[in-house]
Amino acid sequence: MTSSRRLWYCQPALEWEQALPLGNGRLGALVYGGVRQEQIKLNEDTLWSGGPRDAVVPDGGRTLTEIRRLILEEDDLPAAEELTKRLQGPFTQSYQPLGDLWLTMEHPEKAADYQRELLLDDACVGVRYRVGDVTYERTALVSAPHQALVVRLTADAPECISLDVRFDSLQHHTVSVGDDDLLVEGRVPWHVDPNYHEADANPVKVDTAPDGRGMRFAGILRAVGDGGRVQAADGRLQIREADSVTLIWSSATSFQGWDREPGHDTAPLLARCHASVDAAASLPWNALLAQHLAEYRARFWRASLDLGDPLYGDLPTDERLRASQEGPLDPDLVALYWDYGRYLLIASSRSGTQPASLQGIWSRSQRPPWSANYTLNINAEMNYWPAETCNLADCAKPLVTMVEELAQAGRRTAEVLYGCRGWTAHHNSDLWRLSSPVGAGTGCPWWACWPMGGAWLCQNLWDHYAFSQDPAVLQRIYPILREAAAFVEDWLVAGADGRLHSAPSTSPENRFLLEGDRLCGTTKDSAMDRAIIVDLLTHCMDAATTLGVDAELSRRWRVVLDSLYPYQVGSDGRLQEWDRPYPEPEPGHRHISHLYGVHPGHEITPQRTPHLAAAARRSLEHRLEHGSGHTGWSCAWIINQWARLGDASRAYAQVETLFRKSTYPNLWDAHPPFQIDGNFGATAGIAEMLLQSHDGEIALLPALPEQWPTGSAQGLRARGAFLVDLTWADGRLAEATLYARVGGECRLRTFEAIVVETQQGESLPLGDLGDGSVAFAARAGQRYHLRPRG
Repeated sequence: MTSSRRLWYCQPALEWEQALPLGNGRLGALVYGGVRQEQIKLNEDTLWSGGPRDAVVPDGGRTLTEIRRLILEEDDLPAAEELTKRLQGPFTQSYQPLGDLWLTMEHPEKAADYQRELLLDDACVGVRYRVGDVTYERTALVSAPHQALVVRLTADAPECISLDVRFDSLQHHTVSVGDDDLLVEGRVPWHVDPNYHEADANPVKVDTAPDGRGMRFAGILRAVGDGGRVQAADGRLQIREADSVTLIWSSATSFQGWDREPGHDTAPLLARCHASVDAAASLPWNALLAQHLAEYRARFWRASLDLGDPLYGDLPTDERLRASQEGPLDPDLVALYWDYGRYLLIASSRSGTQPASLQGIWSRSQRPPWSANYTLNINAEMNYWPAETCNLADCAKPLVTMVEELAQAGRRTAEVLYGCRGWTAHHNSDLWRLSSPVGAGTGCPWWACWPMGGAWLCQNLWDHYAFSQDPAVLQRIYPILREAAAFVEDWLVAGADGRLHSAPSTSPENRFLLEGDRLCGTTKDSAMDRAIIVDLLTHCMDAATTLGVDAELSRRWRVVLDSLYPYQVGSDGRLQEWDRPYPEPEPGHRHISHLYGVHPGHEITPQRTPHLAAAARRSLEHRLEHGSGHTGWSCAWIINQWARLGDASRAYAQVETLFRKSTYPNLWDAHPPFQIDGNFGATAGIAEMLLQSHDGEIALLPALPEQWPTGSAQGLRARGAFLVDLTWADGRLAEATLYARVGGECRLRTFEAIVVETQQGESLPLGDLGDGSVAFAARAGQRYHLRPRG
């Protein structure tokens, strides 16, 4: 069990945030690594409470008209905010845990020489220890080719493997024995209130009637032994005196689609599980492992990162983290964290699965934090920031599919709730593609009543195209973007000043102070609304031009863009969050929504809009001066912001903060509690410090900190369908390679004079663009080498 990229520990996990995660996009597992008793938590990506429902409040258009009158004519923001509660429907449902496998070993004495590890190169969790003179090993993996969790137990002496294996679950379930297998059947609640909402004394509602509501699930566990005895009895598998044993688990749910009721019959689910288990059991362990490795490594090895030698040697990961929290940050630990972020995305999101939720694919509670749902005002989008830059574009396919489905659901929300064309989504969604405002009439409007979630998701879709330049992707996403633009057009309302206004408007989860220190979060024209609308309509116009369609519509979108309420810069030099310079009760608020135009948007850049970039910088400084970045995902977003603003030292300072304040022993991100978006956001942020491509050019090492003077990165992706390798030394670019998948003009910003050569060694003429960047004509399928001149 050796790997250059591994998390490893000298003791079993005692807590959720110490255990090691496995997944294949559909099946998730969390391995604790116990000696006498091993616990493996199980998940399945479609196991959610609830079912399809009509959550849209009828005839919201009249309410909307009155809200706008109160804002635009009466300037009565508190009354308008209170009225927005009439637009709220029910909360989302919750991602559910499936159960636990418990392995109870027959060990006569205590273990020594213990070690457990997660091998990122292999997507395997290993446990090794010695009892007496016998060394025991366990290897666990979740196979995508065989859709099964596989656990291999071995010893270096014969007839030493003896254990019992049982299944347990928080869910209503039964365990039976069939043909020496354990057969599991169960169901999850038909309704779960969010963990922060106490509507009644029974927040988890289960229907145990044969035809009752609630998703069904099934699973099969089999043990394949080498020597010894294996039997299923008394609701458990019993293995005695085997030389080795392979445990195989597969599960399925009765999910039939986001808009269809889940089925009631577990027989077809068991049949699917049987097929997976039979196929896996027919192969020897070495073949199972080889197929798993081939499938996984094809993704993981697309990219790599070297930031320098380990600072603290080969310490266990928890000790290494502690050393980096108390002293200088280990650069190799940062590279490990980057690899871990890519690993978690591969484990959480694959073609044909559900997207990664707030906790990826892992959940331990029937009422997980924030329902472990899709939070659309930053978190779901952040989950997919590294997909494109870090060469895992196929992992973003579940998000594209979800947005397509959400657009279908969101058409009804746009029409019935607001009387608008197109589609919309709000702050939360779930497996059932909820698109209306949540809150049940009691939710805080500054997070619930925000209709820009769909438009923000379109930014992820556009990047999915921009990085690949695949015409099929553009053909697929353009109708979704165009419908989102139709909603925006109808949502905007003309004011007496001749401007188009977004009203009501919030800056997600933040509030301001009115006279008399009254708290409010609802006004018009938040900076975030403007930024998202600009992004969306700009991308729609670019798409229409590329496809050669909708010329008249593009002209109309241009008029809308020119009519938007402009950004406001306060007397203190800060980019304003709302239409007026309201005082803030939380000047260090975790959200930095008003800086969307810097990142993930690209309207504000130091090169093109230096005045706005300076205002954004001052806003970011002000937030941090008052304690922002105190949650993991917020800290990760700020890394990306400073990288876009070209401030390497401050981007690095946020990387340090992330490790010191927001990272658990298993390197999961701490909101707290665990949220996976910080892992993904920071992975993207580290890549953004090394490579950027949002401003019509490829910037090499735009925010390289002095703490990483020498290093390399391979397999990064840039917009325009370029694959980029980088090497640097003494804080300067040493060489780079660009592979052009599509071709066309390539604009480069390298911060020093460079030479560009073809793979045949021919030096290319470079066009000087006069702003510190150069350009050359790239041909599809060609590789270009860059080096500093002289």
